[in-house]
Amino acid sequence: MLSCLSGYAFSGTPLGLILAKQFIHGNFKETASWFPGVYYTFVALPYMAWSVTLQAVPSAENIIMIIGDILCVVPFFAFQRGIGAVIGISTEFNDTGLSWTAVWSFQTRLWFTIVIMFFVGSMEWIYLYRLTTRRAPTSRLSKEEVEEFGTPIDISHSLDIKEEYERSHADNEGINARELVKVFVAEKKSKRGMGWKKVKQKVIKQAAKGVSFGIRKNEIYTVLGPNGAGKSTLMNVLASQLTPEHGEIAIDGAAANGSNARVDYLYSNGNVAFCPQFDALFPKKTVDEHIKFYASIRGLSWNNEATQNHLNAIVKLLGLGKHRTKQSMELSGGYKRRLCMATAMIGYPKAMLLDECTTGLDPSARHLVWDVLKPEHENDYDIPAVLLSSHYMDECQSLGTRIGIMVDGALVATGSLARLQELYCDGLFVEISLQPSVVDCDKAERQAIDAFSELNMDASVYESLPFHLKLKVKFQRGVEISNTTTQLAEAFRLLETKKGEFGIQFYSVAIMNLEQIFIDLSRKQFEADDDRPGNTENR
Repeated sequence: MLSCLSGYAFSGTPLGLILAKQFIHGNFKETASWFPGVYYTFVALPYMAWSVTLQAVPSAENIIMIIGDILCVVPFFAFQRGIGAVIGISTEFNDTGLSWTAVWSFQTRLWFTIVIMFFVGSMEWIYLYRLTTRRAPTSRLSKEEVEEFGTPIDISHSLDIKEEYERSHADNEGINARELVKVFVAEKKSKRGMGWKKVKQKVIKQAAKGVSFGIRKNEIYTVLGPNGAGKSTLMNVLASQLTPEHGEIAIDGAAANGSNARVDYLYSNGNVAFCPQFDALFPKKTVDEHIKFYASIRGLSWNNEATQNHLNAIVKLLGLGKHRTKQSMELSGGYKRRLCMATAMIGYPKAMLLDECTTGLDPSARHLVWDVLKPEHENDYDIPAVLLSSHYMDECQSLGTRIGIMVDGALVATGSLARLQELYCDGLFVEISLQPSVVDCDKAERQAIDAFSELNMDASVYESLPFHLKLKVKFQRGVEISNTTTQLAEAFRLLETKKGEFGIQFYSVAIMNLEQIFIDLSRKQFEADDDRPGNTENR
């Protein structure tokens, strides 16, 4: 009986994990409420059907027994058949008339079911290892679809993006993305025709369109983009959870492309840390238990004094000291994110992938994380190469050695904040609120545009609402962009002079900042995508 139970545990465990990985793609908590009942009901059906058939058709016993032998490759069938054999041998406890010869005879099939369970279990464990250590396969595309969607976009129009591409190919150190293309394929059902016939439509989404960047130690490359821009997809490719259709990644001295099914060698030395967008925590483990677990994974000895100093410093930096004995499910959302950051920092990693690591944190906690990632004081140690995705403008502005703006899967701009301002800060934003007594708002809008034109400054309507408009005013033609103070003063002087004539109640003037650069680039990119004949959304 013990041998039968051991064989069942050895073979049933990997099979359950394999089936869960293959078929459970939704929320785990929701699935856990129904999956076990359905699962065990279905695994019991084959043996029930087989045993009923054996009793109902005794004349075909030999054939049915052979079928049962074949079905023993399913661990649950083999286990049920083994238990049935134990009961069939003798229903008495300590039966004096029972011999070991009768127990292990071929007729009982008890030894056969045990051997089969251990053999099949060994095969399942090998398959599970291969399944969990290889990257997800690339999307299935036809030759024409590969040419259209599986190749990187042209970057020759931007010197800065080309420089980033060249930086990514300089060597394999740090974090490097090289022309990464990631495509997702799905089927969408739509109704067409008079009869509302359901038609399956293939939808192809390019989540990354040929992204390249190279990050070295003491650099923080921040990727800025709205939700759905492809930031998390990019992170998951670099963390090898997704396989790119095109391109290569290189991390901490090792490289891999889409043809490499297994890429454990990229992370085997423990120098790469990943903080995903979600909280990857054990609900019933304490903060200390999380830290101890990840320290052991990184090869650190918990009892070593240097290790304790290192871990205590991380806990102190992230303000987790008073929560060390709490289970993670007892922590607030902000402290869960801090704990995720703490586990990523353990072991002095040389490369860090941080996917929106400050989402859900209050402003003071966000600044605390900023100080950890980019200390204000001089230090005598190297900071890891850091890739940080975010949708906070101030975060990218404060931390980024270079900033990459990602829109709809493409890197549309890259460089330091000063470089982006130099390239894209080509004007002022003027917001005007009109008095309620103004009869013709369109007239006031035209008057404002004409007035700026007289100052040799091209103005255009950026946003127009009743009694409120926002103008984008280009810097004066022929005047150095760096000379912004004079142009600001002239804009203020003009609006103050014309305030009564235009019916202005309130106005403000500001130079384009990173947020406005991002919005401006996003609009241009989406307009270009809408006009592109091969737009996937219009297919």
